[in-house]
Amino acid sequence: GKYFKDNNRSVVFGAADTFRAAAIDQLQVWAAKVKVDIIKSEINSDPASVAFKTAEFAKKNEIDVALIDTAGRLQNKKNLMEEYKKIISVLKKIDIKKDNIKKVQSLLSISSPQSREIEKTVVAIINDVKDRGDEALIHYTEKFEGFTPKAFRVSDSEFNEAFKQCSKELVLSLEIAAKRISEFHETQLLSNKSYSKEKIEVSTIHRPVSRAGCYVPGGRASYPSTVLMTAIPAVVAGVENIIICTPPGAGNKVDPATLVAARIAGVQAVYAIGGAQAVAAMAYGTETVDPVDVIVGPGNAYVATAQRVVSQHVGIAAAYAGPSEIVD
Repeated sequence: GKYFKDNNRSVVFGAADTFRAAAIDQLQVWAAKVKVDIIKSEINSDPASVAFKTAEFAKKNEIDVALIDTAGRLQNKKNLMEEYKKIISVLKKIDIKKDNIKKVQSLLSISSPQSREIEKTVVAIINDVKDRGDEALIHYTEKFEGFTPKAFRVSDSEFNEAFKQCSKELVLSLEIAAKRISEFHETQLLSNKSYSKEKIEVSTIHRPVSRAGCYVPGGRASYPSTVLMTAIPAVVAGVENIIICTPPGAGNKVDPATLVAARIAGVQAVYAIGGAQAVAAMAYGTETVDPVDVIVGPGNAYVATAQRVVSQHVGIAAAYAGPSEIVD
């Protein structure tokens, strides 16, 4: 608070995920204490959308401090400036009229210190999972999620409970969406081709992989649509075994809508594992998770980097897809 007060700064605040109206009320109290003007607040369940709208509003109104918090850490005052510093270190202002092209290129370079640090962290996690298997997965769940998991695979009883927790309208919507997604991908199925000439026959044969792994973002948000859009194409293609890895959320459990979508899509197993460690588990296997042939699905910088790192060992779709919200 002292920083903002002494420098007479304005704040535009974007709230997402666990932040709701009550959090905005708390923010108003905090702002009054430190004499900060809140120009605009945005509540949305989509972190990427909130971040974009918040930054866009700040730029348009020439507000030089845009505090974008999608992780629910405002109540911990000790972390407030740490979060601010992280944002400032990531968001760089580029004036293309004044800055030369070399500076712009350096700012946009994918081999930035931040990306190198992320890769270093990801490689360490992947190697650890390869070496220690489930033991490493337990370690990273304790480290990043804050609890010790009893099991990673979601049980049948948890699936049944998920259907009870979701409204009939939501279940019906997911079923309709699944049907439409399936019908669309059926149009993409390829037929085998054969060519014969002078007793020589050359054929093109399309065979599905045996196992596919889908990474579905989770934790503080719910992405059942990602389940449908990653798993159903595999089902249509004829993949026999499809698994999902997704971070646990409230109550240290996988989001109910995600589980309902997985059951509707025809997924064989769901594991409450997130981050780079989930990608490593699917790529190399552990005592609990069998290795897959291909990994699909969006994620944050750590997940995308992990997909790139394991791409020489397992099939990776597209160009290490990042958050799907960017194409919504």
